Amino acid sequence: MRYTVISRVICASLAFCQLLLGFASGQSLEYVVGPQDVLRVYIFDHPELSTDAVVSADGYVFLPLVGAVSVGDLTIREVEGVLTEAFGSYIVDPKVTVGLAMETRKRVYVIGQVRRPGAYPYVEGGRLSDYLGQAGGFDGGADIRRTRITRLSSEGWLVYYIDVDRIYEQGRRDLDIEMEADDTVFVPETLASRIRWWLPVVGFGVGIVTTFIVWRARR
Repeated sequence: MRYTVISRVICASLAFCQLLLGFASGQSLEYVVGPQDVLRVYIFDHPELSTDAVVSADGYVFLPLVGAVSVGDLTIREVEGVLTEAFGSYIVDPKVTVGLAMETRKRVYVIGQVRRPGAYPYVEGGRLSDYLGQAGGFDGGADIRRTRITRLSSEGWLVYYIDVDRIYEQGRRDLDIEMEADDTVFVPETLASRIRWWLPVVGFGVGIVTTFIVWRARR
């Protein structure tokens, strides 16, 4: 029994780590590039072309060999595609990797059950619905009635729970609050969605335990 419990804990821990790694990777690639951001551009097997590049006010980076390339308002993933195409005019099958070396702009973070979780440029006067729209709307299984906004104020952390359904269905503009720089919007899953996710895991665990019990009984 003790070994069964330990195995379950290990499996759950590994699964959680995988989720965190996947989320972190996705967040980095979905970051929207803007003026004054510093991009780290790496061209495999061409160190002379690899460099850090500052995004100009009009959304361009200036790179060796290819010159000026427009990257403003693109995600990191999209920038990789654009630069791969640009360097492809001079290099055979270029392998381009782009990362964020330095972020200088203020952001609003939208995570959870949305189609494009990530960090979005803060715009003064921008409302909750604006950022949810930039994040592509909701995934299936989103519990939009319990959308949470976390904000750091001079008094400490503040947490707001917003029923987004009332914003869209009833036009409740008073609930569509103005966002502040560094706010985090979290859209949770519904209980039904969480249960559906865990059922296969539980079933797999039960199968392993049953197999072990049968094996022990036959010894």
